[in-house]
Formats: sequence, structure tokens, C-alpha cells
Amino acid sequence: IILGDDYIPSVSIDIGRKSWGSLSYQVQGYFKSNIYMAYKNDFKVNFRKKGWTFNSAIRQTTTRDNLYNTLFLRHTTSISKRFSIFQIGINGIGEYNAFNFNAKDSLLKNSYAFNEWEVYVSNGDSIKHFFRLFYKNRIDHLADSIQLRMAAIAHNVGMEFKMNNVKNQQLKTTVTYRYLHITDSTLLQKNICSVGANCL
Repeated sequence: IILGDDYIPSVSIDIGRKSWGSLSYQVQGYFKSNIYMAYKNDFKVNFRKKGWTFNSAIRQTTTRDNLYNTLFLRHTTSISKRFSIFQIGINGIGEYNAFNFNAKDSLLKNSYAFNEWEVYVSNGDSIKHFFRLFYKNRIDHLADSIQLRMAAIAHNVGMEFKMNNVKNQQLKTTVTYRYLHITDSTLLQKNICSVGANCL
């Protein structure tokens, strides 16, 4: 049983305008005596103007107890421009997860990071038909004993199609070609073994 008072301070700011969108920021803490502490920062923006749309959410979380300290970063971002008959855009998502011992400067094996970006073009608002062409790139980093290193790069090219003009039915298909390039096979194998896979 862990005894002690809990403190959860929080401060937030929100700004919104019908003409362009909204903006918000929140910082929050959690403290459990001198045993555990955590901080969280959240930032969000939603912008729309003259056919442009920009949305982003960024989160940072840090924790520390008697044995470990962690750092978590995550972002989701999208930007698009709508024209009369089509739309182009970019979507992104990324994470950074670092788990460390307090006593020494080393990363635990469950630390990882990735970044994924997508470029696409699609038709405009259409109730009957929807198509979308895209290219997606993802880079994964895994932990050795000291740092995160690039382990793999994935490339995806594809097409989506939806047909909605059949009553009470929807036809949807996605075709994707994926190419995976392993940049560090030794690092990848070590991390697979660390989660209990058969590595014999």
C-alpha cells in the first residue's frame, strides 16, 4: 500500500473563433508524495479558411518514480486544400516512447518511436462516388541499450474507392502495394526476442 496525498494541478487555455477555428493548451501534473510524479502537456489547433484545413494535436507526458522515468510524445497532424472538384492533403502521426532506469543512462527494450506521413489526392464532396490515391511512408525506430535506432522503412502506394449510389448498400475497395525495407535486421531480431518470440 502506497500512502501519501495526491495533488493534481491543471491549467488550460481555450481560444475559438467562428471565422477560423479553435486553439487550446492544457498542462496538468500528478504528484504522489515523493514517490511518483507526472506532467502532461496537450496542444490542439483546428484551423479552416478559404478551403484550407489544418488540424494538429500534440501531447507530451513525462513520469518518474523511484526506479524509472519515461517520456512520451505523440502528434497527429493533417493539412488539406479543397478545390472545386478535388482535394489534396497530408496526414501525419508520430510517437516517441522512452523508458529509462534512473540509476543509469540506458534505454529499456520496450522503448520505440515511429513517424508516418501520407500524401493523398481525392475527389470533392460526392454522395455517389469517392476515390482516393495515396502514398504513405513509415519509419520505425527501436531501442538498443543506449539509443533509438532506425530499424525499418515502409512505403505504401494505394487507391481507395467507394460507391454509395446503391440503395442500402455500399461498395468499398482498397488496393495497396507495400514495400518494406529492413535497415537493421539485428536490432529488429533482438526486439522480437525481447517480447518472448521464438528466436531459436
